[in-house]
Amino acid sequence: MYKIDRFTVEHWMQEVFKLNQEYYDLIRAGIKQRLNPPAKESEIAAFEKWLGQQLPPSYRIFLSLHNGWQHWEGDTHLISIEQHQRGKYAEWIEKLKKEAWEEGNSAAIDGIFIGVQLDSVGGYILDTSKVDDKGEMEIINLEYSEVARYSDFIDLLQQTAEDLKGLIEDEKESKEK
Repeated sequence: MYKIDRFTVEHWMQEVFKLNQEYYDLIRAGIKQRLNPPAKESEIAAFEKWLGQQLPPSYRIFLSLHNGWQHWEGDTHLISIEQHQRGKYAEWIEKLKKEAWEEGNSAAIDGIFIGVQLDSVGGYILDTSKVDDKGEMEIINLEYSEVARYSDFIDLLQQTAEDLKGLIEDEKESKEK
């Protein structure tokens, strides 16, 4: 198990950022990631009040380091506090929650969307029904149905790094043939 602290979150963020860019460059995607400036503690606290829910410690740390990550996974963005509350991402989340209501998907209805791709039927959701004794929430990767589940934000970063390493290796092997 790993320690949930600023150093660990920052380490895995940097690892994923580096691997993402290597993969994007390798496939000539023309994508440039961007990490947003940090959110202030007062902004995070106000967001939690707006949500009516305390955020998991590892995700709070992420927001305190970078309030959003553009092109985190292709066209999927880890959205900022502001994007969550208003604008096109907020509207898209509302649409997804309405669809989830019609389908009876309680994780999407009650969860907190943190990763969104516009014009997609899913995203990354903090599962508010799965909170451990440290306050960490499981994260669901949802595309029509559940694709993957992570124990917390650090686990999501670690698994993303592993997935990217595999994609990079596969892409390099295919170019050698």
